[in-house]
Amino acid sequence: MAEKSFVRFIVVGIFVNLVNFIVTAVLTLVTVNSYLSGLTGFWLGAIISYIYNSCYTFNSPYLGKVKILKYLLLQAVLSNCYSALIHLFSSSSTYKAISILLALIIVVPTNYAFQRFVIFNNHI
Repeated sequence: MAEKSFVRFIVVGIFVNLVNFIVTAVLTLVTVNSYLSGLTGFWLGAIISYIYNSCYTFNSPYLGKVKILKYLLLQAVLSNCYSALIHLFSSSSTYKAISILLALIIVVPTNYAFQRFVIFNNHI
């Protein structure tokens, strides 16, 4: 089951991160504030991730208030980490797209682990 959920998470994650990357990159190009661009892209991805991962990836369609609050808290923490990492990396990099990719490399595995073992764990 864990392998199947990981593969599904990756499939959802590719789609979510493609959306996230495009939104963040476009907003970063048209605005000066990379932090808000990253925040917007991340939250859009978080909404899509919640919908698909709860039902498709982790087969946990009924979440209850506690699980929803845990998910929102996780996404709030990770969105700030993601945006801060983009801002940090973009200040030392000429290419903002590389900054976005570096931030994703750190945030994505962290997001999976918390969703799999804390949020959507049906045994909790």
